[in-house]
Amino acid sequence: MQGSNVSYHPVLSLPRWLRIGLSCLFFVDAVLNMWKHLLLFEWVAWLSLGLYWLLYVPKQTGETLVEYLKKPRGFASLILLVAALIGFAYNLRVAYTK
Repeated sequence: MQGSNVSYHPVLSLPRWLRIGLSCLFFVDAVLNMWKHLLLFEWVAWLSLGLYWLLYVPKQTGETLVEYLKKPRGFASLILLVAALIGFAYNLRVAYTK
């Protein structure tokens, strides 16, 4: 019996109901943070993360990162993820400097 020469690349692929549930949870948190204090912008990270989970499309097997980012949805996912990470870093900075 011969082994396969194709390498297996695991891809994070969540079920649709979980992606929608996570994004709804993040949207609720963003709305509650907006309601509490709109001008502190702590809600931006949660909103970006919720939008990320709605727009996220996993990279296909064999697809390079450049090909993935050439697609508008892949590029938007990257921008939203970076915005969320920067927003959470900002929230940590605000929390520890108070």
